[in-house]
Amino acid sequence: MNNLKTLRPTMLILALLAAAGTALAGDVMLYRQGEKPSPQDVARMLRGDSVQSVEESGAAPIRTRGLKLLPEGGESEAKPSHKEIERIAKEPAPSRQTGEATSFALQVQFPFNSAEIQPEMFEALDAVAEGIRLAGKQIGIVIEGHTDAAGAADYNLLLSRRRAESVKNYLVLRHGLPASSFRVVGRGKFDPLVRDNPFAPENRRVQFRAAL
Repeated sequence: MNNLKTLRPTMLILALLAAAGTALAGDVMLYRQGEKPSPQDVARMLRGDSVQSVEESGAAPIRTRGLKLLPEGGESEAKPSHKEIERIAKEPAPSRQTGEATSFALQVQFPFNSAEIQPEMFEALDAVAEGIRLAGKQIGIVIEGHTDAAGAADYNLLLSRRRAESVKNYLVLRHGLPASSFRVVGRGKFDPLVRDNPFAPENRRVQFRAAL
């Protein structure tokens, strides 16, 4: 690891990602643009229940690795430091290798360099809100923002965090869900769903899972 100190920041981040490994966290149900998740499936995934087959749900399964949560509270506009970027890349969270879908993701589209949710995504987010209610008040929800590989690491971390925060605000303000139920995470470009193409549009998403 001493050799990592001589690497440039971008190379250091890539080296740390490689060192972190690729522990799987179960299947991710990816709902593409125009697809609305079933509230019942949302509730099952958040509760950790068995979910219907991908073929029946219509969502696309993609596997991803375990993630590390960022600290909570008031950081959505704070520019990430190199130390924070290194920590996020280095420390994946414990994984749940169940073989079932343990999280789901929406391809929530935003304008360039913006965290403003577009109206065409309201219906899908409304279904998510209904599923959260069905899951029960006792379940905490992690909302993760993800980008593709375009752009600098610190820029993408900040942007992904802002976008996850926008989704949280939509669920709280429009649907009256308690803000304390949510934890917002910015993951930037560190956890692509399509690993052989870090620039794939599927990597630009907002992902939901139950807090461990």
